[in-house]
Amino acid sequence: MTDEKSGSMSRILGVFAAAGSMTQYSDSLNSDAEAVYCPDDGPCDAVGSSRYERVDLHCHSLCSDGSLPVSELINRAAAAGLKWFSITDHDTLQGQEEARALAAQTDDLHYVTGVEWSAVWNGVLVHLVGLDFDPNHPASQTAATRQLRARRKRAVRIAQKLDRNGFSGVEDWVRSEDAPELPGRPHFARHLVATGQIGSVDQAFRRFLGAGKAGDVKSHWPEMAEVIDWVHAAGGQVVLAHPQRYKLTGRKRRQLVADFAEAGGDALEIAVPGMPPNTKQLLVELCVDHGLAGSSGSDFHDDSQHWLALGQVPALPRNIQPIWEKFAI
Repeated sequence: MTDEKSGSMSRILGVFAAAGSMTQYSDSLNSDAEAVYCPDDGPCDAVGSSRYERVDLHCHSLCSDGSLPVSELINRAAAAGLKWFSITDHDTLQGQEEARALAAQTDDLHYVTGVEWSAVWNGVLVHLVGLDFDPNHPASQTAATRQLRARRKRAVRIAQKLDRNGFSGVEDWVRSEDAPELPGRPHFARHLVATGQIGSVDQAFRRFLGAGKAGDVKSHWPEMAEVIDWVHAAGGQVVLAHPQRYKLTGRKRRQLVADFAEAGGDALEIAVPGMPPNTKQLLVELCVDHGLAGSSGSDFHDDSQHWLALGQVPALPRNIQPIWEKFAI
């Protein structure tokens, strides 16, 4: 190992070595949220520091597959005392102007334009969070139109497969004005429950909509490098969302991050609820090796997922630059 890499690894391990002498501080909106940890011998990075203010830069509204309207998310973010906040709906820019206008009426909530674009890397579906970009830039508008078209085609194919598997009227529904503009599998599950064709959303996913089931229809998403270019053209930052969730070997995960960085990616989403320490350590190492910033996000969708509560995001490690330090706003 070179001296440079050895020094880098020492700094990384130093972040985690302190874990043995940490005091737990409650930083919760509910009893199930992850606690924030602060070293006994130093200040808590989660509070009182401009670098580690309360942040949630990844969540979803009714504009995609979330369960709450934009207005409710803004209200909750303000009530939670968040400093930086973004709604990052899947492949749509809907709700961004409303969110910014509502956040401007709060005392101390900085709203950041956001989106979660679908992309592919070596045939693997990955999600890229775009932050602090101009939603009215031609690159943003072209991207939204392209992704909307892809999602609508996918939705029709899902509906057709469900109808062929014994359900009725699903394609008629998805083509009607009653369906959301960007219907995803959660919307189909809720529709089947609402029309009395299945007992629960969980049952819909277990039998028909989950991975490898009839309703798990793939789409033709753009390459990761192209999506990065979209966001940069509009003046924004690109975050590789939840890198720990992709079903990759360690070697392939490292290659994904290397290719992301080489294509101009800006940050990894590493301050997330419930990430195992060894996984977080690997991602910190990759941030350091590739000069990437770090981002924080709950990926909140619904109150039933109490382990992903809005705003319940741990602090970034000290040696990782927060992505919000790079925002233009």
